[in-house]
Amino acid sequence: MAFISIRPYPAKRLLILLVGLLCLFSISSFAQSIYLNVSSTPYDKQMTRICPVLFCKIGAAKQNVSLALVNHWMEDLRAIPYGFSSRMENSGGGGIRCGSRL
Repeated sequence: MAFISIRPYPAKRLLILLVGLLCLFSISSFAQSIYLNVSSTPYDKQMTRICPVLFCKIGAAKQNVSLALVNHWMEDLRAIPYGFSSRMENSGGGGIRCGSRL
């Protein structure tokens, strides 16, 4: 007669395995971030448009804009209807199906 063990591995071995796996998976949380110095990034092209505004003198082009005017602009922006379409439209008026290859 053959006896089959319900617990094929001893509890001590399973505990060591679980602690080892826990350490293996949690070691990445103690890693330090690596920041590299680069000469340029894709974000730089987007920033070139607003750099003059960000780095201008504070008193150079100061305009007094009323809060009522800003609220009116915000109301106009909120009034723009939102629409979703599975068809992406470009400036030429044609359309490209989402997920299609060019």
